[in-house]
Order: sequence, then C-alpha cells, then structure tokens
Amino acid sequence: MTDREREIVMLIRQGQPTRVIAERLTLSVRTVEGHVYRAMMKTGAANREELVAMLPRANADARSSRDSIQLIR
Repeated sequence: MTDREREIVMLIRQGQPTRVIAERLTLSVRTVEGHVYRAMMKTGAANREELVAMLPRANADARSSRDSIQLIR
C-alpha cells in the first residue's frame, strides 16, 4: 500500500466516514474512495472491515507516533 492508502485505512480504522476523511486530508470524496478501492485490490480485501484488519496494529501505531514526533520538530 502507498503511504496515502495506509493513512486512509488508519482513519477508517478510527471510524471516520469517507466524507470526514476527505475533508481532513483536503481531498475529494471520490479520491478517497479511489484510494480505498486500490488498497482493497492490492490486499485482496472484500470490504473495508477486512482491509482494516489487514493493516497490522503495531505498524499503524508506530507510524502514527513517528508522524506525531515529526510534527513536533
């Protein structure tokens, strides 16, 4: 998955609807849906729940922490 696809999947994991994700990332709803679709094709996920389950929790948490640290610097 690309960094953007992973970021969107993490937001889906947090329960964010597509419209909120789009607004937060300054993207169109259609662009967010495209990222989700491509992530699902790459992983073979049949739905969003499977897609979220395929993203390892440890990697998502580590990446989130790393991104937060970069923002502080």
